[in-house]
Amino acid sequence: MTIDRLNELFVVDFLAGTLRWRVSTSNRVKVGDRAGSLDVSTGYRRVSVDGKLLSEHRVIVSMIEGRMLDDDEQV
Repeated sequence: MTIDRLNELFVVDFLAGTLRWRVSTSNRVKVGDRAGSLDVSTGYRRVSVDGKLLSEHRVIVSMIEGRMLDDDEQV
């Protein structure tokens, strides 16, 4: 996963603190829709990128920082 790929797929909605789709990746995804879904077992929103589940808050921070966070970095 790269920061370029995240920027290609998502835009950060700073007012809402959420991710929005920048592109339509399927018939179910429309540009501007909120990305991801709630993982009820953890309480965190997750987004699927190229078959990998990522936490929404970590994606947002990565996009703001302009780099992928290390696995051991806390947000």
